[in-house]
Amino acid sequence: MSKVLIVGAGQRRSHLIDQGLEGAAVHIVRKQWLTFLHARRSTSLALVIYDLSGVDAPKTDVLLHLPETMPGTGVLYLAGTNTSDIESLHNALQRPNVDFILDTDNPRELRLRANRLLAQGEGRKNTPQNADSAALPPLHPALRHTTPRLHASNGRLDAREVSALYGVSLAALARSLGRSEQSVHKTPTSLALQPALSLYERIASLLLRLTGSETGLRTWMQASNPELENEMPMTLLLNGEGRVIAELLEAVACGEPS
Repeated sequence: MSKVLIVGAGQRRSHLIDQGLEGAAVHIVRKQWLTFLHARRSTSLALVIYDLSGVDAPKTDVLLHLPETMPGTGVLYLAGTNTSDIESLHNALQRPNVDFILDTDNPRELRLRANRLLAQGEGRKNTPQNADSAALPPLHPALRHTTPRLHASNGRLDAREVSALYGVSLAALARSLGRSEQSVHKTPTSLALQPALSLYERIASLLLRLTGSETGLRTWMQASNPELENEMPMTLLLNGEGRVIAELLEAVACGEPS
């Protein structure tokens, strides 16, 4: 049974969270902000739900640091009365295991987002420690332009898999696609998303061939690159400049100077 910690929730919020988690195989623990911040972090947690509506909720710099203290734990922020609480957490929300909710009166949305984070945690737990660092098996030349793990069973590219492979939140990916996070979350294999997602696959297929692992892909994408005016490739990709990255990688793959 997965352990879920709820931090800072009052009676009303606690009731809504309980509704959202109803039926899930979880053991719920509750703490107030001051108790939590002075406590030792637990690595056995599957998910932490932070309620930002309480008067004792910490400042932004503390909130930003919290996902780093428990890197294997899913984090779900519940917005306070001011949406700027969430907007100020932009950097933390780039992590694939961090999510947020603005409409905290909707137990269904909480259930969907909590279940996604819990499922991600189960996936990480069931993956062998060295699976990602091992060299990937070579694809047949006819399939080298594809990245099979990014495709759903219907053959289409899946935005959730793209988010997980690149290590960015679904919210950040949705913004780069010009879509709302809600629509991408609801239909991640939508036909309308395929053209934009194909650029992500184009880059991924090249990087997996060049670096040999998913960790290598994420490392290259998150490192400042002198060939890109010291910008991080991931930043450029999310800002709609992915073709520049793809062309650079294609030149490298063809043995041309970068």
